[in-house]
Amino acid sequence: MAGSERRPLRVLLHDFGGYAFIAELARELARRGHDVHHVHYASLRRGKGSLRRQDDDPPSLSFGAIDLGRELDRYRPTDRLRLERAYARALGRTAAAWQPDVVLSADTPLLVLHWLRPQLNRAGVPLVNWLQDLHSIAMGGDLVRRMGRAGRLGAAGLERVEARLLRSCAAVVAVTPDFVPVLSRWRVPADRVRVVPNWAELFPIPPRRNGFSAAHGLDDRTVLLYAGTLGLKHDPLHLVLLAEAFRNQPDVAVVVVSEGLGRDWLESERRARRLSNLVLVDFQPAERVPEVLATADVLLSMIRPEAGRFSVPSKVLTYLAAGRAQLSALPAYNLAARVLRESGAAVLVDPERPDDWVRGARALVADPDRRAALGRDGRAYADAHFDLQSSATTFEDVLFGARARAGAGAGDGARAGRRGRARR
Repeated sequence: MAGSERRPLRVLLHDFGGYAFIAELARELARRGHDVHHVHYASLRRGKGSLRRQDDDPPSLSFGAIDLGRELDRYRPTDRLRLERAYARALGRTAAAWQPDVVLSADTPLLVLHWLRPQLNRAGVPLVNWLQDLHSIAMGGDLVRRMGRAGRLGAAGLERVEARLLRSCAAVVAVTPDFVPVLSRWRVPADRVRVVPNWAELFPIPPRRNGFSAAHGLDDRTVLLYAGTLGLKHDPLHLVLLAEAFRNQPDVAVVVVSEGLGRDWLESERRARRLSNLVLVDFQPAERVPEVLATADVLLSMIRPEAGRFSVPSKVLTYLAAGRAQLSALPAYNLAARVLRESGAAVLVDPERPDDWVRGARALVADPDRRAALGRDGRAYADAHFDLQSSATTFEDVLFGARARAGAGAGDGARAGRRGRARR
């Protein structure tokens, strides 16, 4: 590229979920001289990264939040549509006020981006979609299960919306090569698609006994721990099955660090089944997450088979960095399952075979040496494969390309937007 095209970028990095590794990318881009404004959804109940300025952050980094006063209700379609439209307007106002060269948006609901896209078009701002899930496929599958033929019509409509949106993006960053054939079928230009696997922060591993374990009475218990969201694509019944299996072993605890509908369901099941060994804890501050994960003897993950091809549970990567054994109920074709097989860090079971899930847990509880070996292999894999510098360089190239593509003349809106930014 010409030198003028490599001048520092002004990037609005929107991460709906507030993930730790995306905040890490924002910090690295700012360290490289770019002006980066990171925005997340403040009302979303989820474990999040460090989303405030730290003492060693570069001056070109800033953080903001969009707060609608309450979380999007994924299970009330009318309410969800209204709030997603309001969110898109709020995000558009943020972009208009900040006037970025490019917007990089991650983990964002499909209709939010659908309604945001015209606002960015009018300002001449290119959109890079960091595609964590193929939303229409997951949402469409749920519609078909609930509504039959009518649901199939709705699913087809959502797929058309997502395909049009992705074709309109200046670039698409896919987290797995599994998405590429679908993007090709949707006629997303291949030269606009890059595959960048997710990674996790490589934090120092705290001692097994720490402030979190002491606060929850877990120092002297074998802990099976799940940390993260419990949504449509997860099956919290797996966690109940483990608590049932170990109900007569008081030295074993099933710990769930989560909030939201799945956590609420677990609360009711714990009462109904009298599962005193099922310990439910709210999401913890970002700085305490290493202690939370270090408390585990076994870290748990699961995803429903129908979501397994087009959704990648990123918690698995954070678990690898935590250096703990994993028990995972994942379809064999899921990217996270493939990573776990390569790393040698987990006992993997079919999510439709709950007896294997329980057997796997019993085997790990009974074998601390195997747990230690799996944990070591997981952290070694993370150290070898999670390369922030390489990922940041790829994202820089994608963002520069998006700006250059917009600068090449993407229509009157782009030219008007560039004139407006030139006057500021």
